[in-house]
Amino acid sequence: PQTFTTCLSKSDYVPKTPKETDCTIKDVKTEGNTVTWTVVCKDASMKGRITYAGTTYDGTMETSMKQEGKDMTVKTTMKGKHLGPCTK
Repeated sequence: PQTFTTCLSKSDYVPKTPKETDCTIKDVKTEGNTVTWTVVCKDASMKGRITYAGTTYDGTMETSMKQEGKDMTVKTTMKGKHLGPCTK
């Protein structure tokens, strides 16, 4: 498992990792408490889905990329909880 802290708000509710700095988030859709999105990077693309429940969330992300000329897919599960207000 990996652990990281990210700042989420009502206007920015898609979790990001530090590795996604050169990526673009597209197709963000909200239906009830569930958010779906696509991330497009130079060498990879990701589709994510997360459901918020009070102060926690559960989600999945599927990343597709080429490594050494071969297609590779990585499936990730996410769990999060509210730690407090965002700090900059």
